[in-house]
Amino acid sequence: MKDHLPLKTIQTMYSRLNIYKTKAQELVDNDAAYPCFCSLSRMELMRKEAIKNRQIFRYDKRCRNIDKREAKERMESGESHAIRFKLVPGMITVHDAVVGESSVDTSLSEGDFVILKSDSFPTYHLANVVDDHLMNISHVLRGTEWFKSTPKHLMMYQAFGWTPPAFAHLPLLLNEDGTKLSKRNDDFRVDKLRAKNYFPETVANFLLLTGGGWRPETIQIASMDELAEIFAIESLAKQSTRLSLFKLNVLNRFYMHYQIKNNRQAFVQTLRQYLIDRFGEEKLKDQTDEYLLFLFCEVPERFNSFGDFADEIGFVWDEPELSWNCKRFASLKNLDDLCEGCCDLVSKEWDASGSRLLRVGFIKNFCESKDVDFRNFFSLVRLCLSNKTHGIPIGQMLFALGKEEFIRRVQRGFQYTRDKLEEYEKNKTSS
Repeated sequence: MKDHLPLKTIQTMYSRLNIYKTKAQELVDNDAAYPCFCSLSRMELMRKEAIKNRQIFRYDKRCRNIDKREAKERMESGESHAIRFKLVPGMITVHDAVVGESSVDTSLSEGDFVILKSDSFPTYHLANVVDDHLMNISHVLRGTEWFKSTPKHLMMYQAFGWTPPAFAHLPLLLNEDGTKLSKRNDDFRVDKLRAKNYFPETVANFLLLTGGGWRPETIQIASMDELAEIFAIESLAKQSTRLSLFKLNVLNRFYMHYQIKNNRQAFVQTLRQYLIDRFGEEKLKDQTDEYLLFLFCEVPERFNSFGDFADEIGFVWDEPELSWNCKRFASLKNLDDLCEGCCDLVSKEWDASGSRLLRVGFIKNFCESKDVDFRNFFSLVRLCLSNKTHGIPIGQMLFALGKEEFIRRVQRGFQYTRDKLEEYEKNKTSS
């Protein structure tokens, strides 16, 4: 297990091994724990036997009644051993801020459990209790899967003579299909959300709205300070809840619109910095705030985050490579004439509109006049501009790029397509 831990975690554990070893020995001295000399092979045989008999595996307490003097001598001689905590029969009551109050006799379902392994590394049970006490932890908020271990931890606190912290076991957050969150499904990984610039306020509000802790009557985004003030642990959900990427996106869009309306300057500065980090400062230096806001606000319903915006509009600052399959455009005859006619028409309409051209229905009319499939023609134009098959409307791409850049890319892309088609024909003839 240690091989899979981060180096810093391993170094921290090594630096605290003497603390855990001392505390484990303290429990042994107080007759709350004992050394277990059972081999791994014996434990494995017991486990297999329990499975064979369809029973829950429990340690049989073989080493619990070894004479203390004998046990001490065997420990001092260097014989391999672990330290087990003695489970005491009887009901243990857990007061949990989320789950509520419950009582259980752990000794009926489990055997004496290991707190210090034979390699001197602590189990979670010992490290958890010792660290929380030494660090003066007042409240323990952890996943509900640890709820069943809490009675054991309370027994350890009692054996040490320590006052336990307050406990709150939180329900699990699940994928939309009900499965546990995992690295294989990384939609909700913090680094992924940060890379697309989901607002921290949105994510925090989303988690509270999903898992409980806050139940507003209308959709709103509370600040971090407001969340800290209004959070109520009693409102946390008691059952596992499913995370919905759709709901997170709705919330983030709502917050972006709110920021544009109420905190416009801060919003555009954040947007600009995100784009600089992604495309480089040189490509953004001539872009005004008004231009960036226009691009973002023109079709805001398409963008769930700054990452979506950059994916859609990134062609403005990151000219695409010419790399599409040109054979699909073989039906477009006289590409040079089509390109020239289209570009001339765009230039004329752009100038007549006062540089505020957003709709390009005139290109469809041009295609019909040339008896050209306008859908295929538009597909080629889109590839010339962004090398993508889908995206914002062509008219908005024209406005985003401007007349000169639009025409340059179309001419470049049509020439590439023409050259590739000629190459295909040449190869076909020679073969």
